[in-house]
Amino acid sequence: MNDNKLGIYLQTLRKQKGYTQEFVAQKIGVIRQTYSHYETGRMCPPIAKLCQLADLYAIPAGDLLEAAGEVQKKGQEMEEELYQLSKNEQELVLLYRLLDERGQEDTIALVNMLAKKGRNKR
Repeated sequence: MNDNKLGIYLQTLRKQKGYTQEFVAQKIGVIRQTYSHYETGRMCPPIAKLCQLADLYAIPAGDLLEAAGEVQKKGQEMEEELYQLSKNEQELVLLYRLLDERGQEDTIALVNMLAKKGRNKR
């Protein structure tokens, strides 16, 4: 099974309709980068966003929820690994969870930028 079944499905639906990521993001009330993360599998959309996407694409919400269920299962496994994180990593995760959606999106963008910068130095 593909690890990014939901993301690939979302991308396929978007391209079939001829929509841009910017258009879809605007329709469901997120920034383009967040929607891009949905397609790449970096983030799983909340159920409310999945329902909005189903409406936008005129498909049964169950189709997206089923694909998201597989992603959520992986998320639960990762959450169990939280207890294996260092103190600094745990603090970062806990602080992230205190942020609103926009703050979380900004944090992800910042961490991605820093990670890319770190990889380029190697």
